[in-house]
Amino acid sequence: MKAKLVFKGSEVRKLIDDSKKAKERSIPYVGPRKNVPVGLLLVKDDGVYLISNAVTKQTPSESGLIAYATGYGPPSKLVDQDARGEQYEKIRRAVGGDDFAEALAINPSTEKLIVAGMDFIVYLTPDKVSIQIRAAAA
Repeated sequence: MKAKLVFKGSEVRKLIDDSKKAKERSIPYVGPRKNVPVGLLLVKDDGVYLISNAVTKQTPSESGLIAYATGYGPPSKLVDQDARGEQYEKIRRAVGGDDFAEALAINPSTEKLIVAGMDFIVYLTPDKVSIQIRAAAA
């Protein structure tokens, strides 16, 4: 498994702003904790997406604070069964079949680079997660 996941900087910016203003943040598989740094959660379940690590009463779907990786949206939203199966398989090949949530800490210097017109890229291998920020592809 080796994946390159591209997210729109403008969508990621909203998630980081949400995390920054939160009074409480969570860690995957641990839950809400005090003193958790500003960050994002990379999630794979129905699609591959980023959400804020902020603890809120609304789900990301309810608040609209969710950023899907380009080309890895939720299979459940597709009406055509063949397209749904193809999307599921594409996601499985890219990031595996198991659902997961992985914390991504965002340091202040990285945060300053995440603006509209930039892509936020997550590289994912079985033993490493790394991020890159670059000008959005035209």
